[in-house]
Amino acid sequence: QESQTYVMSRKPDEGFEEKLFKELSFIRVHLVKIGQQLSVLELNMKSHQLQDNDKNEEKHDNFEEIIRKFPLDTELDLRNMEVYLLNNPDFKKYLINYCSRLGGLKIDQITKIMLRKLISNKLAANYSWLGAKKKQSFNLLIAEVILCAVKQNKLIGETTEKEMIDSVKNWLKHAHVRYTNQCKRDQKGAE
Repeated sequence: QESQTYVMSRKPDEGFEEKLFKELSFIRVHLVKIGQQLSVLELNMKSHQLQDNDKNEEKHDNFEEIIRKFPLDTELDLRNMEVYLLNNPDFKKYLINYCSRLGGLKIDQITKIMLRKLISNKLAANYSWLGAKKKQSFNLLIAEVILCAVKQNKLIGETTEKEMIDSVKNWLKHAHVRYTNQCKRDQKGAE
């Protein structure tokens, strides 16, 4: 048995190669144009990102300037800060993040560090959590910042809102005693 091989001969399309070359050239020209447009878009994006970064740096510089004003010492300072927090959600986020990095290992310690950084004993002596005993209620945005910052602290894990509030209550409760002791120390130091 002989094996037969059939060879089909096909005549190439005349002009096929020419058409293919034209189409490939057309595609190449369009790819070059698209590449140029993409380069322009990338430059525009980088330019906008640099502008945004400059704005963010300016904003953060401004935020850091505000942070230097802590601890708040007067009712006016506190009211102004409340208005600023209300009108500037970016600063509120910044302050929460800032406070969450102040340190501490236990909820009481973390809360104490934050409160001491944000509010003077003199000012805190005017407040209680609910406004009991002729004091003002600590139902403020600054309190919300503290609670959010405690929640963000990764070192303490899960904590309840009650634990956080109890810690703030305790700190506020003893503010008057701390302020009185501070005044006595200052008076002795002045003598």
